[in-house]
Amino acid sequence: MTSSGGDAAQARQPLKPDSFLRTNRGVAATLAVLAAILLAYLFGQDWVYAEQRDGFRLGFFPILGAAAMLLCALAMLFDRQSRQTTPEMATIRPGSVLCALAALALMGVFYVLAWDVHFAQPWLRATLDAIPLTGEFVVWATVFMTLGMYLLGVRPAYAALASGAIVSVVIFGLFRLIGITLPTALLPS
Repeated sequence: MTSSGGDAAQARQPLKPDSFLRTNRGVAATLAVLAAILLAYLFGQDWVYAEQRDGFRLGFFPILGAAAMLLCALAMLFDRQSRQTTPEMATIRPGSVLCALAALALMGVFYVLAWDVHFAQPWLRATLDAIPLTGEFVVWATVFMTLGMYLLGVRPAYAALASGAIVSVVIFGLFRLIGITLPTALLPS
């Protein structure tokens, strides 16, 4: 039997319940659910409907992006390769999923620490006031980029730290050049 015939026969075999999430259809279903949750969250936020000076609503592009993600995930559910499993998904381990979840948590912590001015809840405000240098984009971007680069395999640790610092300063400088002020009190304005 040729390899294409074997692949077609394998694609027609019933899937085991534990292997569904490893298929393209399982990944697409997961992404569709997450995109739908994101859309529901966005539609429930007041800031999404705030009109900007150019006439656009503040949430137009986030909603457009989330809707595009949902549409693409739904298309993946029904394409010809939906029952196939990519080699990467076939060998994924729980540690890889935990690493991805840790990266998401790291992004959330970075956001809170770099833009602390947006968080007015009393319990969070008290915590943020106790952490030195909250609201310092360059400091927390360097920490975030260093940890991210180390997780992605940049070794040794000092190379990850140097890369994180350089990338953070470059990003800060580029935003400054185009007139966008990022939160900082350490660097001159």
